[in-house]
Amino acid sequence: MKHLLLFSTLLLFTMISCQDKGAVKEVTDNKPRVLMMEVLRTSDECNPDSANCTYAKIVYPSFTDSTTWFLNDFIQKSITDIAADYVQDTLPESIVSLADWFVGDFERFRNDYPEYNFGWYLDISSEVILDDSTYFSFRIDSEAYTGGAHPNSIVRYYIVRRSDGKPLGLHDIVADTVRFKSSIEQAFRIDRGLDESQSLAEMGYFIEEDGFGLTDNMGLTESELLVQFNPYEIAPYSLGPTTITLNRRKLGDILKLR
Repeated sequence: MKHLLLFSTLLLFTMISCQDKGAVKEVTDNKPRVLMMEVLRTSDECNPDSANCTYAKIVYPSFTDSTTWFLNDFIQKSITDIAADYVQDTLPESIVSLADWFVGDFERFRNDYPEYNFGWYLDISSEVILDDSTYFSFRIDSEAYTGGAHPNSIVRYYIVRRSDGKPLGLHDIVADTVRFKSSIEQAFRIDRGLDESQSLAEMGYFIEEDGFGLTDNMGLTESELLVQFNPYEIAPYSLGPTTITLNRRKLGDILKLR
């Protein structure tokens, strides 16, 4: 009887131990790899959805894995670098100080011009579009209005090599720039329903006879390479931004990426 009681106790302890280990592992496995963070600052505590509310809203991913924490600094610096287009003084050192500066700058402006009745806004969002064993890729959308005829908007892509944290430029990505430019134009014409006889310059695009200019504003997904041209880079504001989507497999050895 004592042996049976001892065996039952050991069996129960073993079952509890296994369950505890399983529960811990499950919690670990379910821990979000990326958390979405938000910074919101408003003037006079206004509702960002209300008319003429001045606000700065910045949404960005934050990695929780200690092996990828370096990406958090990279993303946040990229956001503050983009905001250099909207900042007239010293570039803010953090996302929080950027939001504070933007709202504060509006309030200083309003104090100087109390009859001014329009609101400003800064709206930035960032997302991870690729997270694999070799590369990370991010997209940052930024739009700001500080008066004038229309908002200013920028879309910026980044590709970062996982092994050393290096952001890749054009010549890290493309092996053959001549064939790459041809692939960009072909994909653009197909997307816009244009044939080879139609002049892009005559249609209002800032594209010379030798084709599209090259840019390192590129993003990566599992199957595609995204090439981004913002307003005024290849077209007037009225034609909007241009994103050209290329199939990675079809590009083949035009790319250095594998």
